[in-house]
Amino acid sequence: MKHIDKNDWLEGFKYYENIVFPELRMELIKDFKEMKIADRINDIIEYTRRLVMQLENCLNTVIEVVEAHDKIISNPNRYQDNHNNLRQGRFSFFNDNDTPKELKEISLPTKLYFAKQYYGFNYYWKPIDEMIKIRNKASHRGEISIQEQEIMDNAKNNVSQKKSEYFGEFDKIVKKLRDLYNAE
Repeated sequence: MKHIDKNDWLEGFKYYENIVFPELRMELIKDFKEMKIADRINDIIEYTRRLVMQLENCLNTVIEVVEAHDKIISNPNRYQDNHNNLRQGRFSFFNDNDTPKELKEISLPTKLYFAKQYYGFNYYWKPIDEMIKIRNKASHRGEISIQEQEIMDNAKNNVSQKKSEYFGEFDKIVKKLRDLYNAE
């Protein structure tokens, strides 16, 4: 087992070798290793939970590094559309009294929307939504709805397909968060 564990660490180091923040890189590698262990035993729930943890840690770092609150204030129109408004409302980066929310108070979809607008990329929402729902249920957040149960059952019944789909979308997003990486 120690040999496999070492290989997972090494694979994580390789995957995240260009991350410029040492503390973030180590946290990501730790979660990557746990994700690989879950991958080997086909534990789609833990695999997805670890994947989402890595994604959120990357997004949190970007939000801090690029000073997202200031970016949103200086160009509020860039950070709103028919469904999202990062300046005000329920999915805002700000409280009702216009003070910045803490990162832990901002939802993952809201953080993703910021990154999408800031870097100018798109992503496929369905696998991200499924991953977030699985992570939330894996962390025992609230009652499970019929839709959430269907998502979890579908993931458990299609483990290989879902792991590939989820990692593919994760990989596309994380590699677009340019402020995390050494200039290439």
